[in-house]
Amino acid sequence: MISICDDLRKSVLQAAIQGKLTQQLPEDGDAETLYAEIQKEKQRLICNGRAENVKILPITEDDIPFDIPETWRWVRLSEIATLYNGRAYKQPELLSSGKWKILRVGNLFTNNKWYYSNLDLDENKYCDNGDLLYAWSASFGPHIWRGEKVIYHYHIWKITHSEYVNKRFLYFLLLNDTIQVKEDAHGSTMQHTTKTGME
Repeated sequence: MISICDDLRKSVLQAAIQGKLTQQLPEDGDAETLYAEIQKEKQRLICNGRAENVKILPITEDDIPFDIPETWRWVRLSEIATLYNGRAYKQPELLSSGKWKILRVGNLFTNNKWYYSNLDLDENKYCDNGDLLYAWSASFGPHIWRGEKVIYHYHIWKITHSEYVNKRFLYFLLLNDTIQVKEDAHGSTMQHTTKTGME
């Protein structure tokens, strides 16, 4: 029964990200207009030093895994979002108490043990309630953080995205893609993927 439920959930998720669950209405607009607005927004952020100017690779036929509605457009993740790496800690820096909790991959899945830090870091090294995260080493997957402000560890990316992108859609897109990421991951004993590969 669990297997059937899991298969059904995967099928619904796959249909949703392919645009097959809802009718495409003219008043919804089209991806080309939206993409142009996102690029304007991104250029403003780059000029203000709040986003990186990442080289975008062209999308080829081999990159396209399925058909999408005519009003949609394929883009790379780095065109609509920015991935920030957390901080890499040395063991002596992991305290039993302190100013900030350190969110590690295990805390997103099964581990309730917390380490702490007294360091004050750049703002992009913290995550707040509602931030979209992605664990990329050992255990994979997207998460929307539900908790207090914390420092997130190196094996987690914080994903900031355009205001024109729906966070829940991006979450489900990444959730659907996690299986492929696992298959493409490098490493034999401790699997991981790269930031460039994810973008």
